[in-house]
Amino acid sequence: TIISQVVDGISIVSFVSGEGSNSVLDGFTITGGDLEIGQGAGIKCQNASPKIFNNRINNNISPLGAGIDCDNYSSPIIANNLIEQNAATSQGGGIRCSNYSSPAILGNVILGNSATENGGGILCLNYCLPTITENKIVGNTAPSGYGGGIVLFNSSTADITNNTIDRNSALKGGGIFLDNT
Repeated sequence: TIISQVVDGISIVSFVSGEGSNSVLDGFTITGGDLEIGQGAGIKCQNASPKIFNNRINNNISPLGAGIDCDNYSSPIIANNLIEQNAATSQGGGIRCSNYSSPAILGNVILGNSATENGGGILCLNYCLPTITENKIVGNTAPSGYGGGIVLFNSSTADITNNTIDRNSALKGGGIFLDNT
């Protein structure tokens, strides 16, 4: 099943009402989201912790968190997804987590995403505590900024275990860039 953007200016899928682990998004293609302002063109999690499993999240565009955006104390489980060809006009091409969010990012393929500034594959900032395990993070770019594959900023700390991080590029930190963490 394909879910694509019908109305301009809103995320394709939104978890913004305190949804927990009983909310499950499993087996969909999330594509074509296009936001000129805001975050999470594909999937937006704000103060929510759903399960996001076995999806294809591709070709979404927004300033922040083009593929998946996790903001304000969100702790989703993001597992076994293909997250590819999403483009952030600012930060977080594939996945962006910010403001005390703690996603579990497990067993995904994060491929060919881009961010004009920082975090082509995954960006974490402002006190985030993600778990990033057994992902393939390949061919992501941040041509004008930091962290082609993964970037951690401003007191964010991650458990990064058993990932393949290959052929990512950025102005600084093609694979991983850490600052003030």
